[in-house]
Amino acid sequence: DEIYEKLIYDDGEFVSIATLPNMRERTIIINGVSKSHAMTGWRIGYAVGDAKIIGAMTNLASHSTSNPTSLAQAAA
Repeated sequence: DEIYEKLIYDDGEFVSIATLPNMRERTIIINGVSKSHAMTGWRIGYAVGDAKIIGAMTNLASHSTSNPTSLAQAAA
């Protein structure tokens, strides 16, 4: 979760875990613009990682966010 990567104070430096030795292949980066661009609540984000894992995440997200809830279905 690198959502705070742009919020560095003093002389600190952000280091992504994906840049460490042997970690790129084993890392999934989750990030967004809520913090860095003052878009709190907009839920605009992205994930970077192995294509198979990102594909599975995309499938899960599409099934859990694009369909009506069971309560809405029952009410209809």
